[in-house]
Amino acid sequence: MYPAWLADPAATYTADPLADRQARDWAMRDYRMWLLRDGPARRSRVFVNSALTALDDFGTRRGMGKADVAREDLPKNAPRALAERARIRRLRAWRRICPLGAGVSR
Repeated sequence: MYPAWLADPAATYTADPLADRQARDWAMRDYRMWLLRDGPARRSRVFVNSALTALDDFGTRRGMGKADVAREDLPKNAPRALAERARIRRLRAWRRICPLGAGVSR
């Protein structure tokens, strides 16, 4: 998607984003905003971060290094812990399946 986006006549840069580091950084920032807000299908922050990582890998393989482009902040979701009663129920169910308790401790 990135090369197609670069080929768009609206994306004009003074230098080649595939050869110049500064032009590449600006192009990737613009691409990030386009993916988040202006693209035909607005993309999630996870998708945008993945796309930027792929472009960083591409730049590294071309010998240009990683781009100086900020990633989107993602919420840190921790898994919810089971309530005490639910935890005990799960342990009892596990002991019924595995009679010796095979490594299950309280």
